[in-house]
Amino acid sequence: MIQRILAPIDGSEQTEAILPYLEELARRLSSSIVLLLVYPPCFAVTKEPPFPVR
Repeated sequence: MIQRILAPIDGSEQTEAILPYLEELARRLSSSIVLLLVYPPCFAVTKEPPFPVR
């Protein structure tokens, strides 16, 4: 059985749009979700993320 689902997110509208589906999948599988925040390489070395962090 799947225990954890790894979901890379980048703060874009596309990744936010999949979150409800991901939650439903995790609920049906009785799994937990691990979100991995990814940055484009050019932003990985700066102090500010390329999008607002909530």
